[in-house]
Amino acid sequence: MNNDIITSKANLTVKMIKSLGERKYREENGLFIVEGERFVNELSAMRITPEYIIASPAYGDKALPIAKRTLRVSDEVFRHLSDVVTPGGIMAVCAIPSHEEQSLFSMKRIVYLDALQLPDNVGAIIRSAACAGYDAVVLGKGCADCYSPKAVRASASNIFHIGVFFDRGGLMEGLKDSGFCIIGAHLKGEITTPLNAQKLVLVIGNEGKGMSDALTGMCDSLVKIPIKQGCESLNAAAAAAVLIYKSIGY
Repeated sequence: MNNDIITSKANLTVKMIKSLGERKYREENGLFIVEGERFVNELSAMRITPEYIIASPAYGDKALPIAKRTLRVSDEVFRHLSDVVTPGGIMAVCAIPSHEEQSLFSMKRIVYLDALQLPDNVGAIIRSAACAGYDAVVLGKGCADCYSPKAVRASASNIFHIGVFFDRGGLMEGLKDSGFCIIGAHLKGEITTPLNAQKLVLVIGNEGKGMSDALTGMCDSLVKIPIKQGCESLNAAAAAAVLIYKSIGY
């Protein structure tokens, strides 16, 4: 481990890590950032070895998790890399997990996200699905990136506990053909729609527009959550959590 402290924002590795704040560079490098002491320390428990551990003097003299490479940076450089208001002085750079799309077809419970715009919602739904024992979350076209710093934080590290897939086109048709029951959350749905199918895809639509017409047309049935008259509907993450847990019998 090199104990020299990096003080320049122009350092090539610092510039690469900074670029991971943008989806384009996360995809190009196959890397994303996990920030915060709790989440970084959980990586070791999950037997995940980060590509980098980055620590600043603000983290103190505490032992650092094992990584392929450890960087000591100044507090100023760390603040430059962080996207939180009060950085804790430690972050990790991890490889984006790889999953075989074909494995989806042997799964039992999947959440499908249709063009969700807010990374916080994407991360929160991943968290709920993982905690409830779902097998996978599929991000449809137009979804916010689940590997953005906000989404990763909202997932509370659960992004490592569930398969995350991306629909590049035709995936929903394949799931339907392989025997999955497709149920969409929709204002025109029925409160009594059962969610106990042996192979279930639960579709959560865009925060403002709901599901696309194309996806709505592919659903075997629609479900809605009862809302007190005069109240706004639940946000996408809250609605997803309710339906996810309803589907496993709660």
